[in-house]
Amino acid sequence: MAGVTERLKDSGIALEDARSITWAARNSQSPFCGLVETGTESDKSDLLQWNVMGTLIRIFRDLKGGSLYHAKNDYAKRWKDKYLLDSDLISSDNLIDAYSEWSSLDGPWKQVFAIFWLKVKSELAQDSNESRQNYWGGTRKSNIFNKISLTILAADFFKFLVTSKKTISSISAIDNLVDDWLEDVNRDYFDQDWDLKGVKKDSTGIKTRWSENWSDYRETPDKLPQVKSFRSPRK
Repeated sequence: MAGVTERLKDSGIALEDARSITWAARNSQSPFCGLVETGTESDKSDLLQWNVMGTLIRIFRDLKGGSLYHAKNDYAKRWKDKYLLDSDLISSDNLIDAYSEWSSLDGPWKQVFAIFWLKVKSELAQDSNESRQNYWGGTRKSNIFNKISLTILAADFFKFLVTSKKTISSISAIDNLVDDWLEDVNRDYFDQDWDLKGVKKDSTGIKTRWSENWSDYRETPDKLPQVKSFRSPRK
């Protein structure tokens, strides 16, 4: 446990958050099951990093960090402040207790997280052909299964909830909310060859460019971004 605690500390992850990440990495109901590094020798080299999984979970569980890379607004926090209390998934009648209820280990966030990502996987990705660009797995090659794209999608979903003034009325309503969010999105958005050879995905310029590409596309979804733009860092 001392070794695990130290690794979590080095990753910037609190020990109490580890159970959530472990659930996402190992539970069969999670769309990330078997696709997150665990620190064992059997790990493949292209799994989603442990701390990246923690960051994605915090957007949904802690309702913070939901910012697009090219903007400053934290839409997850905004949704918490404006709409969490009115969501029927919560029984508490004040924001402090509502947030505590939402973010508990087995709170409503977990089902929202799982259903959202399962829907994203089924609509925008696939897990049957590793050579496809939208493969759900293989962080080195996939256009969607990587820190940048997953963070952009999570932040944009909360942006949609905020700008459309949506609460979450029930677990069964999440599917429809994601459908509404993805309306007009070309399902092949991530299934293109972005020609990323030699591109450092996690650089500030690339993260900003991908975020701008997605945001601009959502405004005018009649035409996909130019492929060459994905390898061109934003200055």
